[in-house]
Amino acid sequence: MLLLSLSALLIYWHEADKEIRILCSMFYEGTTADQVTQTLNTANLLVYDMVEAPNSQMALQADSPHNLYASECSVQFDDSEKVICAEYQRYFNLNGVLALTGSILLLLLAGGQILLSLGRPYGEYFWGGYHKVLPTHLRIGSFISSLLLLFAMLILIHQFLGIELLTSDFPFSELNTFFAVLFLLSTLANANSENPKEMKLMTPVAALLFLAFLSAIFAI
Repeated sequence: MLLLSLSALLIYWHEADKEIRILCSMFYEGTTADQVTQTLNTANLLVYDMVEAPNSQMALQADSPHNLYASECSVQFDDSEKVICAEYQRYFNLNGVLALTGSILLLLLAGGQILLSLGRPYGEYFWGGYHKVLPTHLRIGSFISSLLLLFAMLILIHQFLGIELLTSDFPFSELNTFFAVLFLLSTLANANSENPKEMKLMTPVAALLFLAFLSAIFAI
C-alpha cells in the first residue's frame, strides 16, 4: 500500500509539472490576460492567482499543490493586460534526485554482485541468502546481474543527469518500462523473502529503483 501511494503521488507530481510547463509555453507576447486565464481554467492540477510585479504591473503566478509547488509559471502583463513574457521555473528537480539516488544504488548493487561472482562471502544478502559463498552457477548469475544493473545505471544517468552515455535514439521508453516492472517484481519478491537480512536491505532498495524508473516513464 505504501509503494502504491508513493507511485500515485509520483505520477501526480509529474502530471502537475507537465501541466504547468506546457500551458506556460502557450503564452506568447501579446496574448491577452483573458486568454491566459481561459487557458489555465482548462487545467486540472494547477492553481493560479494575480500578483503585483516589482514594476507595479499586473502579473500572474500558476503552480500546483500536487508537486508541492516545486515549479511555477510566472506571466507578466503590460498596462493593456497583454503578455510581456511568460517564464517557467522549477525549484526542485525530483527526476534528478531520483536519478542520482538510483544511479548510486545501482552502482553499489553492481559492485556487490561482482564481489559475489568473485566468491566473496556476502551471499546472505542475495539470492535468498541460502549460500554465504555462492556456488558456480549463482556466481555466473551475479556477474550477469552486475552487467544488467550497470546498464540500468547508464540509462538513468543519460536521461536525468545530462551525461551523454547512450545515443539519443535509444528506446528509453521501453527500457524504462522494463526496468520499472523488473524492480517492482524485485520489491515484491524481497518483501516476501524468508531471509530477514535480504528482506530488510533489498526491499527498500528495489522500491527506490522502481520509483526512479517509474519517474522516468512519466518524465519523457
